[in-house]
Amino acid sequence: MFIFYALSMLVICGPIHLYPNDAHTMNAESTKIIPPFIWPLGVMSGLYAVSSISGEPPDDPTLIHAVFSWFSPTVHNMLHVPAYALLAWTLCRCLFLYLHPWVGLPLVVTIAGAYGALLEWHQFAIPGRYASLTDVALNFIGAVIGAWFAWKSAATSKTA
Repeated sequence: MFIFYALSMLVICGPIHLYPNDAHTMNAESTKIIPPFIWPLGVMSGLYAVSSISGEPPDDPTLIHAVFSWFSPTVHNMLHVPAYALLAWTLCRCLFLYLHPWVGLPLVVTIAGAYGALLEWHQFAIPGRYASLTDVALNFIGAVIGAWFAWKSAATSKTA
């Protein structure tokens, strides 16, 4: 399933060596050094890894399980907002190179929110984890916040 997401991001973000026009925030040299689609794929990989952690305590606890067991369920839920804001922000940085922000913003929120919903669905198969509509809503809220910050930073750098 993850490979499908990764390939769809490659198709959406297009070739590596496209040069952005002057209305966009990243320059051509940065797209040659680090392709822009690497960042959202990295965030998506991290979210997939975290959502795949079992909710049941293992016999030999790992560091990541020990760290996440310290947080209450409320904190776990609230961590969805910054995580999906980061995903949306990186998606904006990628897609703003190729799309006008008014086209890219709804697309980014849709992609990030849909990815969050798919990861919630994925958690049905993880022992000790469950899917929640609250988490899906928090994912969409985080995506909107991240897209808004990316749009504001693009608008600020364009006028400066």
